[in-house]
Amino acid sequence: MINRFIYSAAYLWCIALLTGCSHEHLAVQTQYLNRDNLASYRVRTPDPMLFAPLIGQRLIVDWVLPKNYFDQNPLYLQATIHFGNRTVAVDTVEIHQRKGTYIYQIIDGDFCEKQGMLAFKIDLIKGDCVIEEWRHQLWAELITVGAADVDKDSCERKVHSGL
Repeated sequence: MINRFIYSAAYLWCIALLTGCSHEHLAVQTQYLNRDNLASYRVRTPDPMLFAPLIGQRLIVDWVLPKNYFDQNPLYLQATIHFGNRTVAVDTVEIHQRKGTYIYQIIDGDFCEKQGMLAFKIDLIKGDCVIEEWRHQLWAELITVGAADVDKDSCERKVHSGL
């Protein structure tokens, strides 16, 4: 009798645990690319890539979306990435499948020039509305002060005149 009660309670607990109320539709991660990522480095086999490995960083976004996201309006994944050299990249991809993966990577010279990824934001857009958002913990919107109405020459003169 007690064993039956324990099995029943364990079964109900497992069902409750596996059927939670919330589900993350986006999973986001970053990886640094270097020779440590090569299988040949780990098992010590000959590989020409060991002498000139890729150096860089990659952003990987996986999604599993419910069917109701794919009704009349198109669905887009928008990645906004802030780099170390204070530049921004925005990449938009249309989503046609419930499950998928998006990879954005910067490698070698591009990685050195942009000084790596600092922060990023992933938006899932349906029509004109953001329906889900994933933000890096250091994400902040860029603040530009008067950049739209001031040309570059006048900014340089103002900076030099203050010294």
